[in-house]
Amino acid sequence: MMNTFHEVKEVKVYTASSACMGEEKVFEAWLERVPEARRQKAVKPKNPKVRAESLAAGALLTLSLADYVSAKGPGGKDPALVLPEDMRSLRILENEHGRPYLPDCPGIHFSLSHSGDRVMCAVAQCEVGCDVEEAGEEEADLRRIGYVARCLTESERELALADPSLFYRIWTLKESFVKMTGQGLVIPLSSFEVRLDPTSICQEVTSMPVELKEYGRIGGYQYACVSQAGRIADEMIRVDLSKVP
Repeated sequence: MMNTFHEVKEVKVYTASSACMGEEKVFEAWLERVPEARRQKAVKPKNPKVRAESLAAGALLTLSLADYVSAKGPGGKDPALVLPEDMRSLRILENEHGRPYLPDCPGIHFSLSHSGDRVMCAVAQCEVGCDVEEAGEEEADLRRIGYVARCLTESERELALADPSLFYRIWTLKESFVKMTGQGLVIPLSSFEVRLDPTSICQEVTSMPVELKEYGRIGGYQYACVSQAGRIADEMIRVDLSKVP
């Protein structure tokens, strides 16, 4: 799965299936390999499906970070990009809004998302956010739009109700943007607006350039990524988590 980085602020995006975590052997193997913070997140839930999704996110993060750093090439590495040899010792903390970060690797930023049996991870040397959402049938989509209507602007609601398939494009971009800012729900979701075709965000949260990327509807899932001053890869890197290193 190794890919080479050519630009300092290029954003790489990874995706994988969490289905293999239903196999006890695979689950236990990854449980011994992910950073301690992700291990704790995986063992805490009582629901087996939630445990599998959480561990899959930790496993994808582990592989994504290793790939990101190794692609920088041998020698002369920026100290801010050096990971521990044993990834279990990698410290992951959360800011006051719940955004995870690497205190010992300040040059690396990442974002995680999972939905259904899919997990997603974006890694960069700039602020980044990503989101994957499992899309339902049209009737289910309409119900969900109703649940989150207050989180949408009037224009977003009109678009989503006119064509429910557009809801997931709007929602994944909104979620990705909020994750990128690191401010969580301190930023009301209705305080900024996603516009489609061409895709853009009307916002006053940051004055830095913001790039948006949609990967479309793939296998019933919608994917999006937003970065600050970074170029997002055109293709996602697919990772097989059943192959435990």
